[in-house]
Amino acid sequence: MQDYQTRVIIEEDDLRIKAQALRDFMHNKAYGDLVAVEQGLLMVQLVAMENYQSALKRRIEIFD
Repeated sequence: MQDYQTRVIIEEDDLRIKAQALRDFMHNKAYGDLVAVEQGLLMVQLVAMENYQSALKRRIEIFD
């Protein structure tokens, strides 16, 4: 495995953990206490994280 491939795998793993932490936060009272604009921006952030993670997973799938 090449160095960049290892970095992609680590990056995907870190992103998975961070996205899950955000999902967990979105299910607690603190999230509900945020103003709607902030809630919406966090949803946009989560979708972006999920899209990025999907791209990283796809890259990992095609590693030789």
